Amino acid sequence: MSPESPDPAPAELWHEVVSRAFVPLDVRFLPAAPSPGRIVTRQLGPVQVSRVEAGPQAVTRNRRLIARNGDDFLILSLQ
Repeated sequence: MSPESPDPAPAELWHEVVSRAFVPLDVRFLPAAPSPGRIVTRQLGPVQVSRVEAGPQAVTRNRRLIARNGDDFLILSLQ
């Protein structure tokens, strides 16, 4: 962030964190305001293991976001 620009809103910041940790994703918070969240990621050989602690949300990946990154990914989520 540059000194002239305001800090991003919590929802925008979380969207950026999730997209950087995994792949470009759209994030929609189920309550009106996002709750604090945290992602811890470790690389185990070719596998990335992540622990996500956050409030209720829905993540989607549309054709536009897939086109931004041509790599193939498999994301398995356990809740």
